[in-house]
Amino acid sequence: MRRYSICLLAILLSLPLWAQEEKNPVIVISEMTKAAEAGDRAAQRDLALKYLNGVDLPQDFDSAAKWMQKAAAQGDALAEAHLGRMYLEGEGVGHDSSEGIKWLRKAAEDGSALGQAALGNALYDGRGVDRNVNEAVKWFAKAADQGNPAGLYGMGRAASEGKGTGENLGEAYTWFALAARFGQSDAKLALPVLDATLSKGKIEDAKRRADDWIKAHPNVKVPDQAQ
Repeated sequence: MRRYSICLLAILLSLPLWAQEEKNPVIVISEMTKAAEAGDRAAQRDLALKYLNGVDLPQDFDSAAKWMQKAAAQGDALAEAHLGRMYLEGEGVGHDSSEGIKWLRKAAEDGSALGQAALGNALYDGRGVDRNVNEAVKWFAKAADQGNPAGLYGMGRAASEGKGTGENLGEAYTWFALAARFGQSDAKLALPVLDATLSKGKIEDAKRRADDWIKAHPNVKVPDQAQ
């Protein structure tokens, strides 16, 4: 027990101060801001997200963009993904599709599941970039492999529409079932439609494949509330 307590203390002390003070928002923001100003990219990204989402701070897109740009400039993949989306939406920065796609592509290449899914959506819909369904499916697959709900839904959408993968409603059901387990709302709406379209046998096969995917990805945790 003593060894466990020492190990736990060591883990806590290795965390940034703002992560150690989760129960006191004032201290969290104070320490996070100090770390961000000192150049800590994780603090810059987390502070940007608080401004972006209005958590513990008033929502402020300009401040969110300022800190997100600093974190992205230091190579933070999650910040790159958020910054790309902010340029596409014009949140805190001027609307700039080419700049948005640039940052989404960088985030995707740096391994951000959020960036991969967002880039996949942009390519699939031709938003800010020439439409390229095959490339979109490539990025959806990479995001899906990390358990990203938007990536999983994108794979289902492509399969159901016969884009990039060839139409396969059974495969689409599998991807939608997985996305729904991860809380993706559109996937939850799509499943009843396929329930009325596919045979019972095909539905059972699709669900079995979804279970097999979960087993084959032990490092991907299904959110408790989505199970």
